[in-house]
Amino acid sequence: MRVLGLNPGPHDPAAALVVDGQLQTLLEEERLTRIKQSAGIVPTRAARACLDAAGLDLSEIDAVAVGWDLTSSHGADRQAYEDGRVRDWLLPVDEFGEAARAVPLVGVDHHLAHAASGYLTSSWDDAVIVVVDGRGEVASTSVFGACGPDIVPQHSYDIANSLGEFYSMASWWAGLDPREPGKLMGLAPYGEPRFRLPITVTDTHLFDFAPPNPTHRPEATDVDDQWFQHRQLIAFFEGLYPYGRGDKSDIMAYADFAASVQSALEETVLAVCRKWTERLGCRRVILAGGVAMNCTLNGRLAASPEIDDLHVPPVPYDAGVALGAALWVSHERHPETYSRSLLDHPYWQPPNRAAVPEAPGCHLLVPSDGGGLAGYVADRLAGGAVVALWQPRGEIGQRALGARSLLCDPRSRAAVVRMNTLKGREPWRPVAPSVLAEYWDSFFAEPALAPTRFMLAAHQVRPNAQRMIPACVHVDGSARPQAVARSVNPVFWEIIDAFRRLTGVPAVVNTSFNLAGEPIVYELDDAVDTFLRSSADTLVAGSYILEKDRGQRDLTAADRAV
Repeated sequence: MRVLGLNPGPHDPAAALVVDGQLQTLLEEERLTRIKQSAGIVPTRAARACLDAAGLDLSEIDAVAVGWDLTSSHGADRQAYEDGRVRDWLLPVDEFGEAARAVPLVGVDHHLAHAASGYLTSSWDDAVIVVVDGRGEVASTSVFGACGPDIVPQHSYDIANSLGEFYSMASWWAGLDPREPGKLMGLAPYGEPRFRLPITVTDTHLFDFAPPNPTHRPEATDVDDQWFQHRQLIAFFEGLYPYGRGDKSDIMAYADFAASVQSALEETVLAVCRKWTERLGCRRVILAGGVAMNCTLNGRLAASPEIDDLHVPPVPYDAGVALGAALWVSHERHPETYSRSLLDHPYWQPPNRAAVPEAPGCHLLVPSDGGGLAGYVADRLAGGAVVALWQPRGEIGQRALGARSLLCDPRSRAAVVRMNTLKGREPWRPVAPSVLAEYWDSFFAEPALAPTRFMLAAHQVRPNAQRMIPACVHVDGSARPQAVARSVNPVFWEIIDAFRRLTGVPAVVNTSFNLAGEPIVYELDDAVDTFLRSSADTLVAGSYILEKDRGQRDLTAADRAV
């Protein structure tokens, strides 16, 4: 059973290939277009890359699953479903041939696809699934109960009660990019949550706007609901200091506002989780949807005594519905062969070639000391270098996890300045640590739950450990760590372990291998180009090491032979 999953947008388009219920590859279109989030672009190239990696043609695919209900009429124009028009849009014949007209095309409700991407990649036999994002077809927050192979809808909140839109609008109000809400999350620890936001959790509402929401009428569209919420939020924000929309040059004036928004989000999602874990009698929670990228929220849920365990898939945002839809259709078509596609590691991109990297003004070398590649990289890190790490098979999701990473020494706060300057990031944003799994308890009191494999939860750093990795500790004493297991990524583990043996610190600074406004690098050519445009010192590409030659010496024939 071969299912090609797609998320065609409106943002984060992606493709995933599932064979007999098991993920083979997942790729976001932005990695190929080099346009961050690739809004409005159909994932044609990502789909082709997934098929090519498996040596398949579309004619050999049993179904194409889309992470949206294709037949529902939503949006301002309520445009009806037309199979031919949708196929021409999703599966152009000039790319996929006549198979595009014949392959079964199956739409999956957006929030159900999110739920499946979390539950069908976990090891649990039952769970409460909470999906929180900007919007699906008609819902913005949905709750599912899962038991065995079944995922059963329990409750939902409409688009006028969107927590995703609430956070995006708050980001915009603070003068930040609403498409990058993580910046508001990074700002929040600088402030105090002294403002009350208009949120009250009931069975019908998450916001206590008054007068009662006028859009609950048959003729209202989902766009009407969305604009209603936007207007209500702006009117409320205008009453909070500093009483107007901000900009980046005055960002600290919005620190208390950011802290209040973050606190309100955490309390609301926790209240929804609490309500449904009690009603369904299950204390295991799966969180999916774009809001599940909020690491501070995830850390709060993971530490809550009301939740026994938390699972967040590595791609909880919209790109993940390509996987969720494919898994769900595979399961529905063949329930007798139901199985889980356990994502115990994130390295599911199609493999890339690990050719010899060539670049002007650089030279190749092979470490000659006894430590090999890991020892060489550790020595460079301890000496203050920024090392770009590229491995043939990349990680899925928005977090760099040792396959498309920029690394540096965590022992000095100077690393934060250098890394943010190198990437063109705001100077107040934190950087994250990757920690050897064997030393996790030395750094954090909370256990390393599933989200830590994917750097998706913030945790408080133990006071004595804060002095070991000051570059990675945010102003509230937290960090967004990755637990690195040797069995999952031996190359990355060996680098960190070599750094431990050299410095006594079993952790490194790890941030994504990209520059501001760009997607994470994908192909080796992307890595070399980004490396040359940055101030990084060293590029590790597979087993090759590329060093910038400050004398601008070009590669020689002997270098290439090595």
